Amino acid sequence: MSSGTILLKDCVGRMIRTVTRVGFTDCDPYGHVASARYLEMAINHRMSAVTEQLGFDTLKTAGETGVAFVNKEVNLKFKAPAQFDDWLEIASWIDEARDYELVVKLRIANRDSGKVMCRVTIHTVTFDMRSGMPVPIPRSFDALHAVDIAALPWAPGHPKGT
Repeated sequence: MSSGTILLKDCVGRMIRTVTRVGFTDCDPYGHVASARYLEMAINHRMSAVTEQLGFDTLKTAGETGVAFVNKEVNLKFKAPAQFDDWLEIASWIDEARDYELVVKLRIANRDSGKVMCRVTIHTVTFDMRSGMPVPIPRSFDALHAVDIAALPWAPGHPKGT
């Protein structure tokens, strides 16, 4: 368990999860979750779960260091429709940590049946907010609270989890 420095390499492949309920305004006229809402769910999940479960506050870091995390590319693959009042589990993990890019994968599934509704891949980069220039992804961060990275489950199919 750590409340000090957490290494990025220890987070790769470790899954964090949240649950959300599909609201009326999340749906399109056909009664399915609208495409853009999946992206909003994914981003909201990452912002809250990374802070709460990994102890890393990207907004606080940006304010203190000037290093911002920005999504440069997003790919959504729709598998099945979610509907009003469904409970969804959103799971995410860092799939790859490159020098200047993180590849983050997400799975949005029906909490009760486990059926996957949408898969999301986000490519995140970092840049210096003062110069506007790309900077390397930080290799470590100070945790806001005690975190037991080893207790987090491995992402499905991750080599270390097999």
